[in-house]
Amino acid sequence: MKGKILIAEDHDSISETYKLMLDAQGYEVTVTADGDECIKKFDECVRTNPQKPEGPYNLVLLDYHLPGKDGIDIARHILSVAPSQRILFASSYPVDVIRKSAASLPNAVELLVKPFDLNDLTNIVTGQKAPETVGEGYSEEKAVQDNRIELPAMQTMQTMQTMQVNAIGGGMMNAISGSMMEQPQIQAPFENKAENKAESSGVNSHMTQTPTTQDSHHVLNLDEMPAPCCRVDDTALIDDCNELLANLVGSSKDELVQTSLLELVDSSSILVIERILASLGSKNAQTSSVDSENIILKRKDCSITFPAALHIKPIQNSFGRTVACNIIVMDQTLAHMKIEQAQKDKDELVRKERLKDEFVAVASHELRTPIQPILGFALLAKKKLMSEEKAWDGVLREARKLQQLTNDILDVSKIESGNLNFTMRKEKINLLLDSLAESLRSEIGKNTSLTVHYEAADVGLEVELDRSRIGQVINNLLSNSIKFTEKGSITIQSKSFPAENKVEVLVIDTGKGVSEEILPYLFEKFATKGHGDVQNNKGTGLGLFISKAIVKGHRGEISAFNNKDGGATFSITLPISQTQQDATDADALNVKGMNLVSTQQVRAALQYFEQAVKLNPNHSKAWYNKGMSLMSLGESKDDALHCFQKAIEINPLDAEAWHNKGAILTILERNSEALMCYDRALELKPGYGKAWHNKGHLLMKMGNKRGAKECLKNATDAGQR
Repeated sequence: MKGKILIAEDHDSISETYKLMLDAQGYEVTVTADGDECIKKFDECVRTNPQKPEGPYNLVLLDYHLPGKDGIDIARHILSVAPSQRILFASSYPVDVIRKSAASLPNAVELLVKPFDLNDLTNIVTGQKAPETVGEGYSEEKAVQDNRIELPAMQTMQTMQTMQVNAIGGGMMNAISGSMMEQPQIQAPFENKAENKAESSGVNSHMTQTPTTQDSHHVLNLDEMPAPCCRVDDTALIDDCNELLANLVGSSKDELVQTSLLELVDSSSILVIERILASLGSKNAQTSSVDSENIILKRKDCSITFPAALHIKPIQNSFGRTVACNIIVMDQTLAHMKIEQAQKDKDELVRKERLKDEFVAVASHELRTPIQPILGFALLAKKKLMSEEKAWDGVLREARKLQQLTNDILDVSKIESGNLNFTMRKEKINLLLDSLAESLRSEIGKNTSLTVHYEAADVGLEVELDRSRIGQVINNLLSNSIKFTEKGSITIQSKSFPAENKVEVLVIDTGKGVSEEILPYLFEKFATKGHGDVQNNKGTGLGLFISKAIVKGHRGEISAFNNKDGGATFSITLPISQTQQDATDADALNVKGMNLVSTQQVRAALQYFEQAVKLNPNHSKAWYNKGMSLMSLGESKDDALHCFQKAIEINPLDAEAWHNKGAILTILERNSEALMCYDRALELKPGYGKAWHNKGHLLMKMGNKRGAKECLKNATDAGQR
């Protein structure tokens, strides 16, 4: 006997080829399948050979990723006991991954990357070939560099968003000139939002007027300003303001006048306002505009606070004393949301980059692993160390695994690119379950039973699904149950819930159950690889991830839990009718959107309305709400017009949709069409005050003063009622 070799390898075919090759070289080979067993064997050998400083084995051959303790943990333990013990890593993981992990080891270890020729292994064992070494000369700086992710695009985006916030006031105001025309009123609940956008011109030219006498600042008409603004006197009272500011803080103009500015400011911003007011009354105070002061404002009823930027122009009397200041108030909620979203996008990009690196590392390992035994079987058969029949059986077995893994990786690629498509047809789901169970009976051990249970009335239950893909999911769950249930039972249960438009399928076994360590991450990629016992590593590690994507693609749910009496249960719920589910989901999305609107999160609400109309193109309320959101956010008026038109096509009796279509057409100066829409809205709802109001202003614009006067009177009467 030349010596002793200890192997830790959880892939049966690979360890078999190692052992046969090294046995033929005259070595005594001990094979273990997990990290804890390897450490136990090593410690036992140390106790029987305490006098060997170089270690009890000629070589310890380790896989990198193992159940229990991984290869690095094993190496660290061995080197702490026998610092001179020779260790060789044989792994399919990328070299950089192993090098970074091995940097923490006290001594260098050897590395051989799979797949490799078994002749290389014997040459390394006998010292005829020198392998690569890892575990020394790998600096912490290099490790940090390897982990670094540069995101110049996202950093630039965040910088631009910050610049946008600072430029909303002064910079934008310098580009504005002209006057603001009256815009038509848009139906609640979004009416105040569009008014808050300073889309029109004239702010800077008006607000930068500096009177030379104390009384002359009253000449400026703030109602002409296209942005929320006010004038504050030297006692901190609001001397004048416009309706836009009143709307912004949820009050009226009359209520705000002679109200202290401090009453509209959150406590966290009071010091900022006091600093501004401190300049009032000081001689030769700053007379140029203040670019921006960021504060937190609150609505008059204190129900909501929101970020705002103040752009301030002091007003001096003829003696050079600052007696008041004009203030433009810009709601910064949307700008802050954009910055927060940019940061979230950056964080998500970092997370995806990390997941991509992890996936590439694990996938490359899984793809290389089956190649190693294929090469080994071929070489052993050539050297007459294994029969050709056995070698061919091994090659075919590993080739099928490689084929399955390749198919799974292709499915993962489709999932992550959004190209996993389904062919939905009505299928008798319980007959499908019977067929799948029957096809797997030959794989079940003698001590395990497999049964299918469902109600007699549900024999012909038809469910809209992709037969091939749902069959793939059930087959995966059953295969896992068979793998982990050596003795006991496996049961498939099906139960329908027609009133809830769903069917539930349970796969219940009495096997080993799911490790509590894995359970929270069970449906992630490669979650089961390297955890629990060796059985976990016999699959591709992608089946449950793919299963979850398929079930979610059917708008269903999949979950798993351990049974109290042992074993595990996997639950799948699927909609019976995808068409019915469309309507149900669209209603729920529309409600979620309206809830967000009520808290002024219109941008987020818009996404729900868009999803709702995509699911159910005939959802008139979702189209209407999408149009309102677009108007509120100042988005494309043509897109909003399209939404209201869709709402009208679906429900021609929707007076609000007719009215708001008219309001947009008025802005687009398509006056005749707008007038027709207002008339239609008033036919459906004669007491519709806003429709009378907008029709009146449109007639005034068109030169019909008598008609305009009558409409405005009707608007006033409707408001009083």
